[in-house]
Amino acid sequence: MKKIITLIFILLIALSNIATAGIFDKLDKLDNDRAKAAVNIVKTLISLDEEDEIEIGKTAGISLINKFGLYENAAAVKYINLIGNILAENCERSNLKFHFNILNSESINAYACPGGFIFITLGALKFAESEDEIAGILAHEIAHITLKHEIREIKKSNILKELSELHGQKNREVINRLSNFVLDNLLVKGRSRKDEYEADEHSLNYIKEHNYNAELKNFLARLAQDSGNTEKKSKLEYLTKTHPPLVERIAKLEKKSDILQTDMSKRTARFNYIKSTIAQND
Repeated sequence: MKKIITLIFILLIALSNIATAGIFDKLDKLDNDRAKAAVNIVKTLISLDEEDEIEIGKTAGISLINKFGLYENAAAVKYINLIGNILAENCERSNLKFHFNILNSESINAYACPGGFIFITLGALKFAESEDEIAGILAHEIAHITLKHEIREIKKSNILKELSELHGQKNREVINRLSNFVLDNLLVKGRSRKDEYEADEHSLNYIKEHNYNAELKNFLARLAQDSGNTEKKSKLEYLTKTHPPLVERIAKLEKKSDILQTDMSKRTARFNYIKSTIAQND
């Protein structure tokens, strides 16, 4: 802490003698190493750009794959990407390239890593009873990314300050530490209840736009009914540890899910086909 205070103090002195226009460029040319380090710290603290976000999310996603493995079913992966990209095509961050994959885990969950990397577990696919339920899950994860929940958590924490003291500027070690922060939120601590409720509510915008039915609440309701079952309880370990109580999410979604029912016959056929391919692989 003393180090960063000293560096910022030096920066403030430097600022008092330099015109504000193009200030970072001018400070970067100073011979004073401490002043340069102070500039780097301030630069690191004020921003994580989209390129950084993608790199953090990619690194976190690789760690999830290393932990759970990928489910190798080309038809199922193509299907998940079809639904996910339809939902994301007109989202607030449609400039991002979204990636959807299936984790080879019987746990029932889904994960959103910054920058557009989304994973649903094999267990969640098996538990789903319609394409609309899958769409609800993916829309929730897309909402986490479009609302920048994880990046917001990073900026609210002290981790950027700590990393700035150690490194002065962004590098591979900084990206790795930030991706570990993301993983800790996904697998251990969980996001805030506010963020989870916000993602639930915001996901309904994507569902409505593409004429899906708001079935996430039904998916969660069945999970709540089965939560006392010993086998299901183990599959819900990560979900219940990192998310608000199911009954609370269901109650909030019931108040918001005022979307008219649409015909499901066409998407039911492809959903049933994918479920059959999964069953054949078991």
